[in-house]
Amino acid sequence: MPRKRNAKGNANEPNGLTPGGFIKSCMMILENDFLGGRELGLPSDISLQLVAQTEINGNFWLGFCLDIPLGSENENKGFGMCYLADREGYDPGKAVPTQTYRLHIKLPPEKFTPYAKAADASMHKRNPKETENMSFLKIGLGGGSNLTVSGLGMPFANPGHPSEQWINHNEPIIDLPSDMLNQLWIKYQQPPAFTYPYGTQQHWSMGRYYEMRPRTKGHRFSPALSYCDDNDHIAVLTQSQVQDVFWLDVAAKKILTVRFRAYFVPENSSPISEATKFFYVILPLNQKFRDEYNAPWSRLTKGVDAVCVFAPDARPTNPVAQGIPKAGINAPIPFDLRDKMSLYRDLLLGNGFQRSFRLFCDSRGNVISQSPTQPIASPVLSVVNLLGIDEKFIDALLQDIVPSDHSRFCTYLSKRPLGLGIITAGPGFGKTTVLSVATLGMAASLGNVYATAATHVAADNFAERLNQITENVTRRRNISNGSTQSVRRALVIRGYKTLEETEAFHNLLKKPYMGDGAATWVPKSRWKVNLIVSLSIKRLLDVASGKIDWAEYKKGKVDSNEIMETLFRSILNYADILCTNAALSNRAPFRTWKIERAKGIAVDEASNISRPDLYCVWGNTLLSCVLAGDDKQLPPTVMSLKNRDGEGNHIDRLGLDGQISPLSFFKANGWPIFRLRTQFRMGTGLFDLCHRQVYSDVPLEYGPGCDISLEKHSAGRQLEAYLQQRFPNLTPAPAATFKEVFIHCKGAKCIVDSIDPAQVTIITPYKANVELIDRLRKKSKYSILSKMGPTATVDSFQGREGDIAVVVMGTTQGVGPGFTTDEQQLNVMFSRQRSGLVIFGDIKVLGKLVKDHNKDKKKFVIYTARGKRFVQAKMLHDMLTTMAQQGRVATLSASQI
Repeated sequence: MPRKRNAKGNANEPNGLTPGGFIKSCMMILENDFLGGRELGLPSDISLQLVAQTEINGNFWLGFCLDIPLGSENENKGFGMCYLADREGYDPGKAVPTQTYRLHIKLPPEKFTPYAKAADASMHKRNPKETENMSFLKIGLGGGSNLTVSGLGMPFANPGHPSEQWINHNEPIIDLPSDMLNQLWIKYQQPPAFTYPYGTQQHWSMGRYYEMRPRTKGHRFSPALSYCDDNDHIAVLTQSQVQDVFWLDVAAKKILTVRFRAYFVPENSSPISEATKFFYVILPLNQKFRDEYNAPWSRLTKGVDAVCVFAPDARPTNPVAQGIPKAGINAPIPFDLRDKMSLYRDLLLGNGFQRSFRLFCDSRGNVISQSPTQPIASPVLSVVNLLGIDEKFIDALLQDIVPSDHSRFCTYLSKRPLGLGIITAGPGFGKTTVLSVATLGMAASLGNVYATAATHVAADNFAERLNQITENVTRRRNISNGSTQSVRRALVIRGYKTLEETEAFHNLLKKPYMGDGAATWVPKSRWKVNLIVSLSIKRLLDVASGKIDWAEYKKGKVDSNEIMETLFRSILNYADILCTNAALSNRAPFRTWKIERAKGIAVDEASNISRPDLYCVWGNTLLSCVLAGDDKQLPPTVMSLKNRDGEGNHIDRLGLDGQISPLSFFKANGWPIFRLRTQFRMGTGLFDLCHRQVYSDVPLEYGPGCDISLEKHSAGRQLEAYLQQRFPNLTPAPAATFKEVFIHCKGAKCIVDSIDPAQVTIITPYKANVELIDRLRKKSKYSILSKMGPTATVDSFQGREGDIAVVVMGTTQGVGPGFTTDEQQLNVMFSRQRSGLVIFGDIKVLGKLVKDHNKDKKKFVIYTARGKRFVQAKMLHDMLTTMAQQGRVATLSASQI
C-alpha cells in the first residue's frame, strides 16, 4: 500500500466514515493473486482501504473497507438504487446514492499482531505503477480471534461481474482453505468499546427512569445508523421516546408543589349560585414561573412505544398468524421463524447479517439452527415475491402506474429480500398510488395486509387511494374476464375509535344526509362516512333505508353499544386490508386483527413515522413490508430536541436518533430503493427549484398531466398573467412552463384576488403568523378571501396541496431567517402547489444576494438587530439566488398598495 493517501478516499463516493482516523488505499495479497488496488492503478474495479476509525459515539475499529461495484443498470432493471450515509458531507449522516457495495472488515481489538516493512521487489512487480512509497503489512490473528464483517448479506446485484458469484452464490474469491474464508463471513466476536449508559433493563419503569436520570445527564449523543448489539438498539430507541416526554412528568410533579392565588370566573355573566357549575380558572403566574414551566404547560404528552420485543429471548408478537396455536403460545418457536426473527434483529442493527449467518452454520458449513429438512444456509437473504399473482391481475394493477416504470416495478416487487420494499420520491410523484398498487398486489399474494401512516390525514389518503384503485382494478379484471368469471374487489376498511364509529352510526340513522359530519360529538373527529365499518352494517337496519323514521325506530329496542361493537368486529373479519394510524393498531379490535390475521404491512409517509411506532405495527416476526415516503421532507417529531435543563444538559440526549425514520435508517444502510421519477401534480417548471436543490440525484420527467395548457392549471395561467400586469419588470416564465415568484415586501401587506380564493393555500413556518393571517382575514376588507382554506403551518400541511400555494416566510433581515433555514421544512413549503407558487418575505434575509463562486459554502454571516450571527442556510441562499438570477423577484412597498 502507499505510505500516503488522501484521507477522503474516492471523491466520487461517500466514505461512510467520520473524521478522526486514517484511510490508506491498499491491495490484499491472496497467494498468487490480489484483491482491490483500484486506486493504486491495478487492473481492478474493486477498492480496498486500510482503515483506522473512531465511529460515532466512540467505537474504535481497525480493519479494511472493501468497495465492490454495483451493476450500473440496477435501477433500470428493477433492483433499485442503493445509498450510503455520507459522514463528511454538508449534512453528516445524509444518505447519498452509491454505485458500490461496501463491507467493513474489522479486526478484533487487541487480538491481532501487525507487522510492517517496506515492500520488496516482488511486491513492486505486482504493482508496476507504484515504484516507491509502498509498504507491506502482515496481520496475524491471535488464537480464537475472529473478524467482524459489517454489511455482509445486504442485497447485491452486478450481473456478469465475478463478485456476483462471490456474494450471491457463495463462490470463493480465490481458492483458499475454507477455514480462512469462514473467518471472513461466518464467525463473529468483537465486544463493543462503547455502551450507552442505560443498563440492560429497558422495559417501561418510571421508578427506574427517576433513579437513572441524575447519573445519565450530559451532552446530546450523535445519531447512530448502526448498533453494536440488540441492547444498544433497544436502549437508544426506548430512551429517545422516554426522554422526549419524561421531563413533562418531572415538571408536573414540581408544579403540584407550587401554590397559587386563583380567580374563579363564571362561564356566563349570571350571578354565582349553587347552580353554577362551570368556571374559568385564572392563575396569575409570575415571569419566573412562566419561563421555567412554559413548555410543559403548553404541550401534551404522547405515548411511548416499547421496542423490547426485539430482545433475543422475546416471543413472537403474532404467534397465531405464524401458525402457533393459541393453546400453545409458549410452545417452542419453529426453526424457520426463529431464523427470521434473528435476521430481522440484524436488519434493525444496520450491520448486515453476519451474526445470523453464524447462527445458521458452523465453521464447516453445517446447519446448527435451521430445521434439518432445510438446505444448508448461505450468506444470501431469502427473497419474497410480492406480486405472486396471475398476469392478468398484474396487468390490471399496472395501469395505475406510468408505463415506463412497469418492468422495473414488477422486477422490484417480485424479488424482495426479506420481503422488504422501499419506495421514495419527491412531492407530486405518486408515492401513495404506487404504494397502493404494491399493497393490493401483496394482499393478493400473501393475504391480509395492515396499512398504516404517520398521521390521520395520511391514513385517510392512503385508505381512500386503496379503495379507489381496487375498484379500478376489479372493474378492469371483470371487463377482461367477461361474464365467465367475476372477481370481487378487496375490502378496505379505515378503522377509527369504537366510540366514534358507534356514535356516527346512530347519527347516520337519525340524519342519513350528515355524511362525514356524523361524528360531530367528538372534537375535530377524523371520521369519514367512506371506508368505515358502520357503513357496512347501515343497510341491515330499516331506518337507514327510509322504511321507518327515527322516531319510530326509537320506539323499538335500540341496539346497545356492545351489540354494535360485535357487529363491527364481524365486519373486520372480512377485511382484506385494514388501515389505521400506528397508535390505533394497539387498540381493540384492531390489535387482534393485526396479530392474528396480518401477513404483510404497508406504510405511507414512512419518513415521518418513528421507528418505535413502526415496530408497534410490524411486530418482531419479519412480516413482508413495503414503506413509502420522502426522507427529504419532515422527519418524525421530537418535541424536546433543542430543550436543555437549568445546567445546560440536553433534556433528550437521543433526540437526533428519534428523528431517524425507518425509511431513512434502511436507506442509509444500503437497502435497495425503488425511486419514482415522473412528476404528476405540478405544472411543468414548478418542481425545477426543489429538484435542483433537493432531488438532483434523481432523474426528472414531467408527466402528461403537467402540461400547463390543461384546464386544471388555469389558475396558474391566471396568476402569471396577473403578475405580469402587476409587476411589468418581472421576467416572464419560459414558454410552456410555470415559475415560482418571490415578492420582496418592504412593509407592505398584499392580497392577490384575481382567482378563486378556494384555490389558494397560505403556508407559513410560524404558528404566530397563522394566527395573525387568520385574524386579518376576518376583517371586512378581506371578505373576498372567505372561501380560502385556513392558513396552515408547514407541519400541519405536509401531504396536502393546493392549486396556488402562498408561502409567507415571516422573517426579515432584522430578525434573521429562523426556521426557514431548515431544509426539510423549506422543501415542504415550496412543494405544495399544483399551478403556482408565490413567496412573500424579505429577499435580503441573508444579506445582499451576490453570486458566490464557492458552491460548497454552508455558513453565512448575517447582521440582525441583535448583532452578528452565523447561520447554516445553504439551501435557502441558493433558492433565493436562483429566483433573483431568473428575474422572478418583484418588490412591493407600502406606497404601491
